[in-house]
Amino acid sequence: MADKHNNQIELHSEAELVLKGENNRIFIGENVKNLLNLSKIRIECGNNNTIYIGNGVTYGNDCRIKCGDGCTVFIGEDSMLSNEVKLICRHKNIMVGKHVWFGLRTAALEGTVIGDGAILGACAVANAEYPNNCIIVGNPARIVRKNAAWHRSRDERDINAIFEEYRQMTNEQKQIKAAAEQSAKSVIFH
Repeated sequence: MADKHNNQIELHSEAELVLKGENNRIFIGENVKNLLNLSKIRIECGNNNTIYIGNGVTYGNDCRIKCGDGCTVFIGEDSMLSNEVKLICRHKNIMVGKHVWFGLRTAALEGTVIGDGAILGACAVANAEYPNNCIIVGNPARIVRKNAAWHRSRDERDINAIFEEYRQMTNEQKQIKAAAEQSAKSVIFH
């Protein structure tokens, strides 16, 4: 779909777009979502930018992508952006590999390249090139560990169902404990 300013937009998931410029290309893949369903990812563009968000990317609240003119922001599939993540570029690209985890309040500035499987610690500000499977922390961000990996739980059940299951397990444990205590008392007093 193209708008009156020749912005090419292909949305397979919801997003909040603020397009002030022309000739932008925006692709948001399938199953891109906010896990808490509280907000949409906000994308602000000038002119001639390309934004690509791969399939299965999840994000927290208040995540933003801000581009000046002529930038590309690429986020690989299955990446996870925690709350308040910012990707900001004015003239240089930001490239994020597949399965990258952005911690709370992290930022990627223009010129940043992050390899597949990397982890950005809370409040990290990335501004360089980082290899695959590393842990990045600090401002400016630096590598503190290589050959790291993370796993996303594929359990997408409703949080209420998970809490109910936990409550039932806790009640069963209490019942077992009470029965064991009663059994121990009967053995002691007989």
